[in-house]
Amino acid sequence: MTEPTDLHPTDQFYLAFGKAMAAWGEVEYGMSIWFATCTGLHYDIAKELFFSPKSYSARSDLFSAALDTAGGKTHIWLPPSEPPKLDQHWLDFVAAGRNKAIMYNSVRNRLAHGVMHPNRSSVSGIEWRLKEPSEWQRKEGYTQSQLLIIARNFRKLSEVLRMSWLTQTRKESPEPFARQLLELPNEADSSEPSEKQKLAISKTGPTD
Repeated sequence: MTEPTDLHPTDQFYLAFGKAMAAWGEVEYGMSIWFATCTGLHYDIAKELFFSPKSYSARSDLFSAALDTAGGKTHIWLPPSEPPKLDQHWLDFVAAGRNKAIMYNSVRNRLAHGVMHPNRSSVSGIEWRLKEPSEWQRKEGYTQSQLLIIARNFRKLSEVLRMSWLTQTRKESPEPFARQLLELPNEADSSEPSEKQKLAISKTGPTD
């Protein structure tokens, strides 16, 4: 998507920040529809339960508990009361999606608690960064370009979560989406997978 260039530099920075935060909301929506599937609850009920904790880490813990039961696990002294809601391939995929969201959440927290703050002025003008208060006197912080990378990774993760959910309702394989998750950088502010990821990708073979 082409970024508007007729905006004031400050507004361009805020636009990039807004895109990242909006895309994170889409990630949480994607997790919430999978939570409904894992619990077997109607979405209107499941979303109230999923979003009841204030922090995403607490929501992730809630999701993990639901994922445990989705595979048909029960206490050892209780017989299973119903068949698994997801087979093992889908369970593994959803767990990988949860893990990717957990990795990205640390960056989301930095965005939520950051403040737009200038670095020293350069010949091209003020270089804005999104910084936490402890970083104000240093050069750390997210640049506008990094915010756009974060927004793109958040949105890609949300697309994988949402489209895979639709595929699961048709009883199809999660394999294409598992590959997409693997290729998505583990670091939300990175434009490419880590070397460890690249090695794992190379072992899976080429896509069709």
